[in-house]
Amino acid sequence: MKTNPYASALEKKGKPLFVPFVVLGDPDRRQSIEIVRTLVESGADALELGFPFSDPPADGPVIQAADLRALQSGIRIDDCFEMLREIRTFTSIPIGLLVYYNLILQRGIEKFYQDC
Repeated sequence: MKTNPYASALEKKGKPLFVPFVVLGDPDRRQSIEIVRTLVESGADALELGFPFSDPPADGPVIQAADLRALQSGIRIDDCFEMLREIRTFTSIPIGLLVYYNLILQRGIEKFYQDC
């Protein structure tokens, strides 16, 4: 398993990378996918995608608000994995995930990594 999804993109490009961050499901599933598609079409070298979490103590107010909007739109962890599969239909650029460990433990470590 690769521990740094950006290493190959950085080696290939040889200069700083454009790596935008999106909370999956913010503001809703459809728009979130379209935002990611637009970022990819605009030249993103890699993506960092966040799984929304109800109590993100380590994040600032912008990501906390995005998490809340995603959760209020009904997004859950299974939806995030479905969205990742959909994103993989239109891009193969590296993807890093921002996920609170609570979500991994709740799903089970093995299952979480299998779903990734």
